[in-house]
Amino acid sequence: MTRCSFVLMTRDRANFLPGAFAQLREQKGKDDEVVVTGYLPDDATYLGVKDNKAIVDKLLHVRADSGAEAVNAAKGLLEGEYVRIVSDDDYTYADQMEHAIQVMARSTDIDLLVCGGVKKDVPSGKTSLVCLPKGTSYATSPKDILQWGACGTGFLFRRNVLDKVQFDTSVIADMTFAIDCINAGLTVKFCRIKMFRHPIYQHSNIHAKRNEMEKALRKLYIQYSFVLEPLVKNAPAWDGSLT
Repeated sequence: MTRCSFVLMTRDRANFLPGAFAQLREQKGKDDEVVVTGYLPDDATYLGVKDNKAIVDKLLHVRADSGAEAVNAAKGLLEGEYVRIVSDDDYTYADQMEHAIQVMARSTDIDLLVCGGVKKDVPSGKTSLVCLPKGTSYATSPKDILQWGACGTGFLFRRNVLDKVQFDTSVIADMTFAIDCINAGLTVKFCRIKMFRHPIYQHSNIHAKRNEMEKALRKLYIQYSFVLEPLVKNAPAWDGSLT
């Protein structure tokens, strides 16, 4: 039985592929699979994948307008009990990834696990921690997701979730996926482990599509009658606890 499907999304970013495959080698266990999905239009991107074919179990060449579309297109290829989406420009700590899988194995009621990590805005050099204070209400309603956010870099979910909820194609697909999971009656939890490092580049949506993101968020705020409150800033507790 395949334990985890690591889905690597890539498009026109051959320079990131060596780092992406290096981390996948650290994370992939004997019962895991690596599925590469994306648009490979140029020789550099294609060769970047081909050079790492030893670790690639499945390759889906799809012309998608977003990473979300690419993941949805790969649904029928996935065989893992769990699904982990890997963007070519992020980094996941292998030991914490394994920790997250063990949390899911023990807590069989959890459908979507949202893990913590570190974001770094590359243009400004500013960093921020993705970690919720203990006692926080998270994912009991869509308003919790709107308040605290849901970074897809920290997602680990059961494959059967995709039978009920798929990623939409909006610029805030991570957040809407978590909200749609809640609305579908699925169990979403935040786990206080520092699983990822998420560099935010000029090509990232928050910079490249800022106006579109803000418009999409305002629409959600109106839909759920939500008013953003100041966030409580406490020292992070990376103790693996769930909220």
